[in-house]
Amino acid sequence: MRTLLTALVLLFVAAGCGAPGPSGPASEKAASHAPVGTAVTAATFESEVTKYKGVVVADYWATWCGPCKIIAGTLKELSSELPETVKFVNIDVDQEKDLALKAEVESLPTLVLYKDGVAAGRIIGAQKKEAIKEFIANHLK
Repeated sequence: MRTLLTALVLLFVAAGCGAPGPSGPASEKAASHAPVGTAVTAATFESEVTKYKGVVVADYWATWCGPCKIIAGTLKELSSELPETVKFVNIDVDQEKDLALKAEVESLPTLVLYKDGVAAGRIIGAQKKEAIKEFIANHLK
């Protein structure tokens, strides 16, 4: 039942988040942002996330999600500012539905922070850079 509910929520989010937004320079800039880090699939999740010793920030995103495109720029900046021990990966929920369900992703974007292969926290929605940086820094201690 929970899996069905999660799948329905993902469909609902897809319908709302994929709605066309305003056009112009700001939206074109957001559309040009690609996800940060290694693209993770079901086949590579274990080696890229579960077996990684340290902090992994997994960006669960979709191509049609406007807030996902916006947060990609923030994650790109953070990936160059934070220590190299912080690994950034991205998971396309449309291509990797099972990974999204397993991580209980119900809204996009969702950042799941894994510490030594175990989910240690999450941020849902497009948050400000400072909030994401603080969230990650709290798990580096």
